[in-house]
Amino acid sequence: MNTDRSIAYLRRFLAAALFGLVICVFQAVTPRVALAQESETWTTGAANPADDLGQQGSGFEIAAYLGVLTPLSTLANQGDTLKAEFTTAVSYALGLDYWFSGGFGIGAFGGYAQPEMTIFLVEDAGSFPRELKLGNVDYWYGVLTAMYRPNLGGNKAILRPYFLLGGGIKSLGSSAIDLGDGEPFSVESSTKPVLAIGAGAHLILSKSWFLRLDVRDLVSQFDPEPFEDAKVQNDLFTSIGFGYAFH
Repeated sequence: MNTDRSIAYLRRFLAAALFGLVICVFQAVTPRVALAQESETWTTGAANPADDLGQQGSGFEIAAYLGVLTPLSTLANQGDTLKAEFTTAVSYALGLDYWFSGGFGIGAFGGYAQPEMTIFLVEDAGSFPRELKLGNVDYWYGVLTAMYRPNLGGNKAILRPYFLLGGGIKSLGSSAIDLGDGEPFSVESSTKPVLAIGAGAHLILSKSWFLRLDVRDLVSQFDPEPFEDAKVQNDLFTSIGFGYAFH
């Protein structure tokens, strides 16, 4: 997958995600409007059906995610003559959260992507860089986070933002890097600690089901030996999840 094709896939994914989010908001808001109108005639002391949506209680939540890995920095470079980077790639993830009363929570989040490693090489001064595609790299990661979800609209709010901060590890490895000479070789796996910073929002579909937009930056150090000093890596994961709340 080349860079242009990856960008095209990213644009299509974001467009489809935005369209799906608009449809889900419309479908989620429409029944709430009807319930709110019905609640106006509800007798005092009786259960209000509008309260069944948007309850923000404590308990477990589980979700599956589909998204995009967007590396925001190069892996390594040597002046203007050599640069190594990852391409944009589709990512998959699972998340398990536990929310306490008061909007605080903890979460475990793990995922996988398979970006392509590419080297841009300038062989002669003034010439255009030559692109060498080395093959796909297995990118695994897992993080534990502390989360906060402010109660901005009360229990009846159907869109709830949240913020997260935590840490974990990421593992990079590949089994078939090809330099073009017909002799693939293995790249030693690398496991590094990461800092996770992110934010997102829950879109409540019913008392138990929800959609979740999640954006998190995994910050790490990559030692590009034998190139220059270690570089700070920012790997941005933008995902849409579908989940179930056990509360």
